[in-house]
Amino acid sequence: MPGKKRNEKGAAAPTPRAAGSTPGLRITLRRSLIGMHPKHVRTLQALGLRRIRATVRHEDTPVIRGMIAQVPYAVSVEPEKEHEA
Repeated sequence: MPGKKRNEKGAAAPTPRAAGSTPGLRITLRRSLIGMHPKHVRTLQALGLRRIRATVRHEDTPVIRGMIAQVPYAVSVEPEKEHEA
């Protein structure tokens, strides 16, 4: 299938970050998914959060901010610190 490059597991290969790309966000799941509205559970799973205290990194885009805005009671968000070279 032409298009995105895939790794050995069939997942899309990550795109290398450009020097001037958008800053990142660290998103951590703080509450259990049990008992949540199913739409909120799917939103958290789409962010890559499956377990309590799991942390993922996403670029700071309007799409990601909108997903976070749907479940602010369940996540904590921190700006990612840039590493100095």
